[in-house]
This record gives sequence, C-alpha cells and structure tokens, in this order.
Amino acid sequence: MTVTAAQAGTAASSFGRGGSSPYARALRRGRGTLHLVTDGPGQGTVQARFDVGAWFRVTAGERSLVAELRGPVLDIGCGPGRLVATARALGLDAVGIDVDPEAVRLTRKGGGEAIHCSVFDAAASLRASGRPGEGWGSALLFDGNIGIGGEPMSLLHRIRDLTAPGGRAWVETAAQPWTNRRFTARLRDAWGRESRDFPWASVGWEVLPALADACGWDTLATRALEGRVFCQLRRR
Repeated sequence: MTVTAAQAGTAASSFGRGGSSPYARALRRGRGTLHLVTDGPGQGTVQARFDVGAWFRVTAGERSLVAELRGPVLDIGCGPGRLVATARALGLDAVGIDVDPEAVRLTRKGGGEAIHCSVFDAAASLRASGRPGEGWGSALLFDGNIGIGGEPMSLLHRIRDLTAPGGRAWVETAAQPWTNRRFTARLRDAWGRESRDFPWASVGWEVLPALADACGWDTLATRALEGRVFCQLRRR
C-alpha cells in the first residue's frame, strides 16, 4: 500500500478512533490490552499488542533515553503523558501531542502540557497554543508511533521540519530488524470493539537508518532496552 504525504496527514488523526473508539475507552480505564489488527472487520490478524497500563508508567530504560535529550521536547502520540511528565521531572520543557482528546486530558491531569492535534498539523496547532511551530530540541516516537499515518518517510520529514538543526529524536522500532511494512489496521479491545480503519506502518532497526538518511537525519545510536529497540537520530 502506498500512502502519500497528504494522505498520511489525514490518516494520522484517525488512530484508534471512530467505530467503538477503543483507544479512548482504554485510556479512560487505564488498563487492558489493545490489538492492532488487519483484514476484514471482526476477523483481523493481530499485528501488535499494546499494554494500556504500560502507557501510564515510565520505565527506567525510557527515563534514561529521555535524560539524553535537550529541550524543548515534543512527544508525538503522547497518550496519557508519561514521557511528558518524565521530561519535566528531568528539568526539560516538554509538550505532548495526540489525536485523541482523552489522551490530552489525561496528560494535563497529570500536570503536563498537551495539545490536541495530528503531528502533520502540529506547527499551526503549537503556534495557536503559544508555542513555537518549529525549532524543537528533541522529539519522541515511542510505542510504535513511527507507524503514524502509514508512511514513515512522510512522518520523518515532518518531524525534521519541527525540530531545530542538530535536534535529536528517539524512535522506537520493531524488534524484527528488517521489518518494513505499510498496511491498513484497526484497534480492537478485549470486548471485540473496533475502531475505523487507518493506515499504519512497522519499521525495524536495520531499515530505519536508510529511511532517516533520505529524510535528513543521521542515526547516532541503536539501543536495545527492556526488550525494545530504539534509534537515536540527529537532524542534519
């Protein structure tokens, strides 16, 4: 499946939304498992599983990655705001963005700053909120969020536009090194409630550096932590 930058921008605002809105429901509960599924409604193949509770508690490994960054930090797809809170606790200015109002509400409830928008609309939304649209010191793409919009290169280009020259980004990748897939997915909860379809992607740590290079990023490090893999990028 090929997704244009314009399509990625439109699709990025639909993650887990529509249908029975399982993303917002899961955030309100604060626990449970969400499945990323493909194929026809009600019969999808599971591509990934998300532990909702993990979105509410930062790990020691995550904290160590955030501690290497400089502010201000933009957390893309912030969910309930654990990484925003972590950055702030480390003395870094930080803002989260998320397409779901429930995620924004929870981040703010925890004392963090968050804006309801897609990453593809972030510059205008940030400026409207009194924040700079560009020039961020660092960006975060954890929890599989390199898949946002279904076209990783469009996403990497957009994040490059938002960061300052020399700015850093931590990108969590698929654990399988050579994964490089784009597909249509839905979120499904334990009760079988599903969202609308949305484009998504999965990129492994051996594939990401070449994509990042084509988008104006250098890959500085690849780190395996707590059963997950992260790449640190620097904007050229």
